Amino acid sequence: MKQYLFFILLLFLNTFILAQKHHKRFEDIDVVHYMFEIQLNDSTNRIECNTMVLINLLKPVKSFTLDLVGLDSTNNGMIVESVKAGSYFRNFTHKNNQLIIEIPDNNNERTVNVVECNIKYSGIPADGLIISKNKFGDRTFFGDNWPNRARHWLPTVDHPSDKATLEFIVYAPEHYQVISNGSLLEESNIEGNMKLTHWKENTPISTKLMVIGVARFAVQYNNKFNEVPVSSWVFPQNKTDGFIDYAFG
Repeated sequence: MKQYLFFILLLFLNTFILAQKHHKRFEDIDVVHYMFEIQLNDSTNRIECNTMVLINLLKPVKSFTLDLVGLDSTNNGMIVESVKAGSYFRNFTHKNNQLIIEIPDNNNERTVNVVECNIKYSGIPADGLIISKNKFGDRTFFGDNWPNRARHWLPTVDHPSDKATLEFIVYAPEHYQVISNGSLLEESNIEGNMKLTHWKENTPISTKLMVIGVARFAVQYNNKFNEVPVSSWVFPQNKTDGFIDYAFG
């Protein structure tokens, strides 16, 4: 019984400490917008990424912190190549699954409200972006960030209470379709037998909801609900039953 109570106490203290850390970060910064550029391929599970983070500085700070899981003993995880704000490269530290980005002493960004930061990185996600095969044996990429697993592939303030608008620009082999949050702005075939797909969400949402689905899809466009277009995305092999199951209006 004493061991059980001790375990509960440790769990409570750990949760309290994590909440305090996030509370401190919420006092310093507020992420306004993310733009995730993700390049996928069929040769490996490695993703090549560039993320733009638009941050509102709530007070003068020397640095700010984003969540991003680094390389582990199995060589899964993200490696940060560079961090840039404006036209300047920034010093950064990537350890303990956190990316700490410095703001120099002589930089006037400490006194301005908004910083636009670009992070170039790559790696094999151990979680968050699930790269696998569906029941038909086709390769798929699906985001599963619940509740705070976006950090495995996206540099974010990865807490369920934090919200921001976002964009996903996905480069994938042209035989895939890409679905994500918000509205589809562009779908273009580009050189190298690749396709560019651009989705944008103008309503601030939590990082747990910032996901993509990349696969061979059959897509049916249905009626609107409250002027919002409704569509069904299913695997081609079961599209007949799938379209019936997801019929709307």
